[in-house]
Amino acid sequence: MQVFPPAYQLEYDQRTTCAMINPALSICLLNAAIFISAYRFEDAARNFPRQHVADMISVRDFWFVKYRNYFSISVFPCHAMKWLQQKHANEHVYVVYYTSGQNQLAHNKFLTEVKTSKTSTHHQPNAVAFRTQKNGPLFIFKLMFINEKRSCAVLVRKRWSPREAECLLLQTASTAVLPVPQECKFVYDRHCGGESIKLFDLRCMDIVNGNQG
Repeated sequence: MQVFPPAYQLEYDQRTTCAMINPALSICLLNAAIFISAYRFEDAARNFPRQHVADMISVRDFWFVKYRNYFSISVFPCHAMKWLQQKHANEHVYVVYYTSGQNQLAHNKFLTEVKTSKTSTHHQPNAVAFRTQKNGPLFIFKLMFINEKRSCAVLVRKRWSPREAECLLLQTASTAVLPVPQECKFVYDRHCGGESIKLFDLRCMDIVNGNQG
């Protein structure tokens, strides 16, 4: 049996119930579509258990950006980050690596403070603020989803509609060469949309093998 994120099950259950109890199925599906169109995955309480940033911060492996669906012109391949230390209750230090667009063998490296916070009606921190480039702007990302194995995660930076948002899909270094886990892929595809850029290939593993300092 396949296990999908709660949002998928919510939509599936609603459509199934309509089919069983309502002969005017088209009307019921219309109501379901209206409900789904107003749905923001990262702000729905039933998804909160998979949106605790503490789960993501607890990972001591590298996080690689596998896919991104914004800033398609300015591409920094092999974008990765790794936890170094905790400074305060809501503040951590990460080392960030990325390669220049023309030379994937030259790794740029800098330290960034990652601050956690709560948004909307969350009771646990669900958002992180950090810099993706040296001397670059500070971005706030909401954790949209992290799987139970903590091997993949989806971050949302800005949302335009329930089906369109600026997102990052992350995988740990130990799983990055494998396909994206189905539950993370579902959330990313369904709740981010747009055209994605793949930022990871096998050469990115040089960061893990030789640049962990």
